[in-house]
Amino acid sequence: MELVVGRVVKAHGVTGELVVEVRTDDPDSRFAPGSTLRGRPRQGASRHEYTVESVRSHGGRLLLRLAGVDDRDAADAMRGVVFVVDSAAAADRRSRRLL
Repeated sequence: MELVVGRVVKAHGVTGELVVEVRTDDPDSRFAPGSTLRGRPRQGASRHEYTVESVRSHGGRLLLRLAGVDDRDAADAMRGVVFVVDSAAAADRRSRRLL
């Protein structure tokens, strides 16, 4: 089963940053630079994996830069994409933190 961890709201600026609405209790690890996110696009397009290059906080949301999303047009095309993780992997990660 997949858990939703964030949703792309819109592009930010002209260099490909994304405004992401956080939907996880652990954004620091989910959106850490170097981590991989699976994107579930709107309207049945194929799923993609994205590598987080940088992240910063912005007004209760995150500004995310992903590898391969290099300009505003690419960022605009991602509007509505939902980032998901596998629930089994999330539970495993959580149990390791508790040890």
